[in-house]
Amino acid sequence: MAETETTELHPKINVEERENCVRVLDVEISSEEVDEELKKVFKEIGRSAEVPGFRRGKAPRKLVETRFIGAAREETSRRLVSASFEKAVEEHNLKPIGDPSVEEAPKCEAGKPLSYRITLEVAPSVKLGEYRGLKLQRQTRPVKDQDVENVLTQLQERHPTYVIEEERGIETTDMAILDLDGKVDGKPLEGGKSENLSYMVGSGFLFEGLDEALAGKKAGEQFDMPVTLPENMGPELAGKNANFSVTIKEVKRRQLPEINDDLAKLLDGDMETLAELNDKIREDLEESRRNAFEERLRNEAVQQVVKASEFDLPETLVESMAHQIFLDEASVWHRAGMSQEEILQRREELRDQIHQRAENQVMSFQVIQAVQGRENISASDEDVDQAIETRAGSAGTPEADLEKLKKDERLRGSIQNQLLTRKAIDIIIENAEIETVEASDDSEENQDKEEGD
Repeated sequence: MAETETTELHPKINVEERENCVRVLDVEISSEEVDEELKKVFKEIGRSAEVPGFRRGKAPRKLVETRFIGAAREETSRRLVSASFEKAVEEHNLKPIGDPSVEEAPKCEAGKPLSYRITLEVAPSVKLGEYRGLKLQRQTRPVKDQDVENVLTQLQERHPTYVIEEERGIETTDMAILDLDGKVDGKPLEGGKSENLSYMVGSGFLFEGLDEALAGKKAGEQFDMPVTLPENMGPELAGKNANFSVTIKEVKRRQLPEINDDLAKLLDGDMETLAELNDKIREDLEESRRNAFEERLRNEAVQQVVKASEFDLPETLVESMAHQIFLDEASVWHRAGMSQEEILQRREELRDQIHQRAENQVMSFQVIQAVQGRENISASDEDVDQAIETRAGSAGTPEADLEKLKKDERLRGSIQNQLLTRKAIDIIIENAEIETVEASDDSEENQDKEEGD
C-alpha cells in the first residue's frame, strides 16, 4: 500500500517525569484528525483492494470500508502513534534510548479521539558539580636498588636454559618430555595421545594431579593415572573418567643465566654491560610509576567531580554497561580456566559490585561530557590525523597503511572521543590544587602489582 503523508497533527501531550530518566507520555489525538487520517487510509486501500465481483481498485467505497475496517483502523493507529510520538519528542526535546513501550494498544474509531500512554527512557542528565579548584594529591615513589634487583631476577627467570638431568628425581620447574596415551572405558581417547610433549612441572596446565605424580620420578619410568576429563573436552566427554599412560622420556633441569654483562647482551644487543641494563631498568620503572600515578590522579579528579554532581541515569544504560563489564571479566575468567558454571556463579556473587562499577562508569562519562560542553572543547580533523600519525609511528605502520587508517571512520570516532576526554580531564587537572606526596605502603603494594602486570 503506497503511504501518503500523515495528517498534520496537533495532539495534546502531557509528559510525566519519573526517576531513572523514565518519562511517561499521555497523548490524545482529536477525533477530527483521526477521521482525516482514517479517510486517507481507506482511500489508499481502495486503490489496490481486491473484492470479488469488482476489478482491482474499483470496489465501491462503502464496501471497502466495511470489508477492510479492521486493517484500516490498525494502520491508522500505527501512523498516528508514530507521527504523534515524533512530535512529542521534538516539542519536549526528549532524547529516547532503547525502545518505548505502549501500555495498551490504542483503539481507533471514527468520530472518536485516539489516546495512548507510552513509557520511555531518555538520555541521562547531569547537574555538573564544581570541577575547578579541586584539591588533589600526586603520588610519587622513588625507585630503590631492590626494585631494580627484583626486575633483574624476573628477567633472569624468563631466560632459562635446560640441561638433561640423569641423577635426581623430577622437581618443580623441571622440563619433562612425556608420551601420553589416554583411554576412556578401555577405548582410545580422541586427542588423548601425544608424543614428546614438553611439560613444565608445576605449571598445572595438563590435568590435575600430574605434577604430584611426576614428583621424584626419573626418565624411563612409566605409570598410569586416573583423570576426570575437564569441561573443555566437550559435553560428551566432560566429567568422564579416563586413564592415562604416562611415559617419562627425558628430564631437563632449569638453569638460569648469571646476572652479569652477558645477561645484558642477551636482552639487548646494543648493551655491553650490566650497568647499562640497570640504568635502563631504573628509567623504565621511573616512567612506569610516573604514568601509573598520573593515571590515578586523573581518575581521582573525575571521581571528585562525580561526587559533587547530581545524576539521573536510565537503568537500561547502566545494565548495558554492567553486561559489557561482565563479558570482559568472563573472558578473563575463561582464559584462567574457569568453567561456564563457575563463571555464572561468580557473576551472581559479584552482581552488585559489577552494577556499581557500571553506574560509576556511566556517571564518569556523563561528567566528562558535561565538562566538554561547558568548556566548548573540540577535537579537529587535524588533531585526529596527528593522533593517528603518532600511534602509527609508534607501531611502525607503513605509509600506505597510514592513509587507510586516516580514512577509517570508526577509528577516527574512537580517537576523537579519546582526545575530547583527555582535554576535559586536562582542564580539571590544570585548575586543581595539587600536592605532591610520597606513596604510602598500601600504594606501594598496589603499584608493585601494576608493575608486575
